[in-house]
Amino acid sequence: MIDALRCRTWAGGARGRSQPARRNLRGVTLVELVMVVVILAIMAAVAVPRVARSVSGHRIDAAALRLASDLRLAQQRARQISASQTVSFDVASGSYSLTGMAGLDRPASAYTVRLVDPPYEVQLLSADFGGDALLVFDGWGVPDSGGTVVLQGGDCLKTITVAAGSGQVSVTETVALPVEPLGTSGGSEKLKVK
Repeated sequence: MIDALRCRTWAGGARGRSQPARRNLRGVTLVELVMVVVILAIMAAVAVPRVARSVSGHRIDAAALRLASDLRLAQQRARQISASQTVSFDVASGSYSLTGMAGLDRPASAYTVRLVDPPYEVQLLSADFGGDALLVFDGWGVPDSGGTVVLQGGDCLKTITVAAGSGQVSVTETVALPVEPLGTSGGSEKLKVK
């Protein structure tokens, strides 16, 4: 019997102590870690363009609403002071200004909005009011001519239209889709308006 105890003690480990039972603890292997990183990269590659498109959509919506509101403000101001009010567009700098009005956020400076700067960051593609980039509301709020302003943000175009007789402002959306490069044009892409 003593030999049996000795055998158990000896089999249990050195000096008669038994070893604790080994748990099946597993770490993360390098292959598993790489697979998780690859899956996250694929998810990010799918999500980032959608988020960017969404952000540019919100920016152009905000810019178009701001421009439409400012055109209505210029019309109301012309009626209020019974004098003409001019809105001038500068396509090169991507801005417009309401002549003779103080800025809303900086009363000491002129009322100028740069659409190419944050928070809008959109392109002012064109402004055409009877052949020029000036819209003048007379003392009754009637524009000297109708016309349009076209903004681009990402792949979206917004057209702000001012009706000739009434001065009514409307905003319409046009989606510009990239098309295949044309033959031997050097690979330059054009936009197809839908």
